[in-house]
Amino acid sequence: MILERNYGHKISKNLDGKRNSFHFSILKKSKKSLVSSMRSAMAVPRGLHLAPLSLSSGSAPRDIVMTRSFHQTTPAHAFYRPRVVILGSGWAGNTLARRLDKKRFDVRVISPANHFLFTPLLPSTAVGTLEFRAIQEPIRTIEGLGKYYQAKALGIDKEKQLVQCSDVFKGTPFDVKYDYLCVAPGNKTNTFNTPGVADREGKVVFFLKHLYHARQIRNRVLECFERASNEHISSVERDRLLSFMVVGGGPTSCEFTTELYDFLRADVSKWYPDLVQHISLTLAEAGPGLLGNFHRSLADYYLKALRQKKIDVRTNTAVIGVEERQEGDCKQYTVAKLADGTEVPFGTMVWSAGLAPVKFVARQQRQSENKEDQDGNDKDPIFELERGRIVVDDYLRVPNTHGRIFAMGDCAVTKSGALPPTASVAEQQAYYLGDCFNKYYHEFDVRNVANQNQELPLPGPIVSTV
Repeated sequence: MILERNYGHKISKNLDGKRNSFHFSILKKSKKSLVSSMRSAMAVPRGLHLAPLSLSSGSAPRDIVMTRSFHQTTPAHAFYRPRVVILGSGWAGNTLARRLDKKRFDVRVISPANHFLFTPLLPSTAVGTLEFRAIQEPIRTIEGLGKYYQAKALGIDKEKQLVQCSDVFKGTPFDVKYDYLCVAPGNKTNTFNTPGVADREGKVVFFLKHLYHARQIRNRVLECFERASNEHISSVERDRLLSFMVVGGGPTSCEFTTELYDFLRADVSKWYPDLVQHISLTLAEAGPGLLGNFHRSLADYYLKALRQKKIDVRTNTAVIGVEERQEGDCKQYTVAKLADGTEVPFGTMVWSAGLAPVKFVARQQRQSENKEDQDGNDKDPIFELERGRIVVDDYLRVPNTHGRIFAMGDCAVTKSGALPPTASVAEQQAYYLGDCFNKYYHEFDVRNVANQNQELPLPGPIVSTV
């Protein structure tokens, strides 16, 4: 006989409202086996959950696994899947959503991007080395995902355990209930309030953080070459259109600079052979060198290689503004003002100079700075921020939330020390947190009233397997 417990939330309450009845599917039915099965189920002590048991003739019985919950008052906890809401679909959010055990948790994702993006290859798509579809994976392909909301998170109601959201299409507000909340929205590009950058973003200045940014860059590069190929424009205008400038000395900027150089040398030289002499490529970095998080020998080697390729690399040179100039017959052009007093006319600028918190996290920063609301009452901010990043403990828990809210990835920083905002760090944190949920946190009954103000017990040892 094979006895299986139905986990399809088939819990019905009797008319007296005092007892819960289990629904079983008996594959080999008989009156005797049914009575025996019900007696076995009723014999399970209160507070203990019996794992599904499968017996077949000619085989040894499987081990019976029993776990004790915290303040368990009803066997219904065995049927309830705590809801884990994840904010973000990047390296941390996507990995956690795929790794969580869907049989134990109701996993839901809130993100304005309906896909996971393999960001290390994003510069390659901007110049056509790869197609856009090759580096993205739809969120809805996550097997067993409870729900996906293409929306932006606006705020958190910690008392009611609600995430306040806004639909990305019409701005329709709605709330999403959670038992556990995992905050992983990542970061956005930091303009450092440089004049003219935000105003011209998407026109002549471009970021490189999302898939649509790469599309914009590709379209702009092709536009510049088509305009420059017009024989009726002046040589000065042609030089400006084919002047490409990259701001920032981090991995993204350096990768894009290399990709763009290869594109100009291998492809453009064939399509527009008469324009090659007008092309210029400039890389500006405010710091003393490139790739600051890498070993010095590697950074120096890369810098030497760029200069051998005749790329104009300017270190210790910050861009302090982007302005438009007008001369001659109402001709407008854009220039980058540098800290050393020089100006560089350009046709396309790719800005990847640093990271800043997204609006959702920045809003918490403003709440922390303004301790009182309009009525003069003290505010209790959910997040403690350090340089725009959410402070978490070594278990990725947000303090003072009883272990119900976590943060990971680029938006988070641990009290023991900051880790670099890289894809590998975010992915490893998601692996760790997923194992904590699957191995330990599922035993905690979040619905029990006695556990509302109880701290989530710390997890045991984690040996993560990819």
